[in-house]
Amino acid sequence: TAALLFAGAGRVAPSVISAALTAAYAYFTGGFDCAVVLIVFRALLLFCTCFAPSIPSDKYYYGLKNRLNVTNVLSDTAVERNRRRTGEKLYRISEVFREIECAFNSLDDNVNDAASRERMLDELKEKCCKSCEHAKKCSVTEVYSGFKKLIDNGCMKGKVNLIDLPSEITVNCSNPTDVLVRLNKLLADYRRFMTEAENAKSGRILLADQAHGVAEVMKNCAVELCKTYSEYSGLEDSLKLKLSAHGISCPELYVNGEDMEISAVICGKADVAAAGAIISDALKRRYFLKDKISYDNEKCCYVFGAPPRLDAAFGVAYAIKSGEKVSGDTHSVIKINEHSFLMALSDGMGSGEYARKVSATAISLIEAFYRAEMPEGTVLKTINKLLSFNRDERFTCIDIAAVNLNTGMADFVKIGSPAGVIIRENEMKVLESQSLPLGILDNLKPTVCSEQLKNGDMVVFMSDGITSAFSSATELYEFLQQQKPLNPQNLADKILAGAKSRVKCVSDDMTVLCTRIFEK
Repeated sequence: TAALLFAGAGRVAPSVISAALTAAYAYFTGGFDCAVVLIVFRALLLFCTCFAPSIPSDKYYYGLKNRLNVTNVLSDTAVERNRRRTGEKLYRISEVFREIECAFNSLDDNVNDAASRERMLDELKEKCCKSCEHAKKCSVTEVYSGFKKLIDNGCMKGKVNLIDLPSEITVNCSNPTDVLVRLNKLLADYRRFMTEAENAKSGRILLADQAHGVAEVMKNCAVELCKTYSEYSGLEDSLKLKLSAHGISCPELYVNGEDMEISAVICGKADVAAAGAIISDALKRRYFLKDKISYDNEKCCYVFGAPPRLDAAFGVAYAIKSGEKVSGDTHSVIKINEHSFLMALSDGMGSGEYARKVSATAISLIEAFYRAEMPEGTVLKTINKLLSFNRDERFTCIDIAAVNLNTGMADFVKIGSPAGVIIRENEMKVLESQSLPLGILDNLKPTVCSEQLKNGDMVVFMSDGITSAFSSATELYEFLQQQKPLNPQNLADKILAGAKSRVKCVSDDMTVLCTRIFEK
């Protein structure tokens, strides 16, 4: 009855009043006039009976936990909104570049060659026949059809002479020499016009490809910014509890990206090594401190990242052609991001300063484009176009390998280059090229393949100065199989020494680039 009367006072009040009234009743009626053990037993029974209804439910505990666990919901929402706005702006900018690409591709690239030849025929009639006293006679003969044949021949050859005169002109025209002189001037203008039209077309294609590449990069950035990582919320709470259990106060923790980079706000003087060890143990992968951002004397943000599973060591050896001061070969090894790198070897046609400029230009463009993470097809087409714009014969052979150190997957691109090799413990994989060098043809068809690299694999790129020093590919491969692929620099030095020992003098630039993949 007492519990019902005081039910509105909450969970605890009815239990307390019921226990007090029951205890008073037992006291005055002699319920405690017995042995001490029996008194304790009756008191415990009374306590359990009265206070059982006041035990908090799971829903109550959950609400209490939410009230105590203070989260920065407003700041998280603001960050998400800013990320989404930035992503939307980048996506709209990518659409602008996509429209630019479509505009360049939709422009009319077809030159009306028939109309150009008709104009040349009209000008030829105007300049050669208008003042000629035999013009009326020629109008009734087939001399004008001879003009058409001569113009067609001139457009194919670029220039005409007496041998090219058709019979319609030699029989009917009284001044064929004047016709040849005036037509050659028109043909010179025609060639210049066609060259400008072709250059304009190439320029539009180049700009369209660039617009496509920029649009793809910005679209990827927009998609990445608009991603939400709500699936990590449980992991974030678990990590905060683990840190708190070890005496590290961490009110905020954020897991970001597919690489699961962790940003943790830690209060007071923190043991960063211990925090990294706790995170590594919880996620079953090694984490290290990447960055530290100080907010004030009480709080710091520590950024932890997981290193890639694999690492790489590099070695290079080269020899300059006899009589030259600089090598026409250029190599590069760059870090694309924290988990991938690029290695490339460019062999400029010829030797000396001129070849070096060509190969260095190609390598610098490759580095810039790959760092910007532009599509591979756009990178190679752009470089090919830029090299082919020059009227000099600027050709270059290129070996490219982009390696993911997390997975070990390597993408190889070979353009007119000698065979490369992957040396493993018990085998050797040959990478051959079936394409022409950069800068020869507008339509580039590089040789592209992917290989899964493993611990201990050695990737070897060589210029044609090395491969041509061996009498055959078989001799080169037998020589490589005899080497131990342990130290990339030692291997590069041995390959260069082996090539130099087989020739009397260095007749071409020689370069060897070796990369060994190994587990950390």
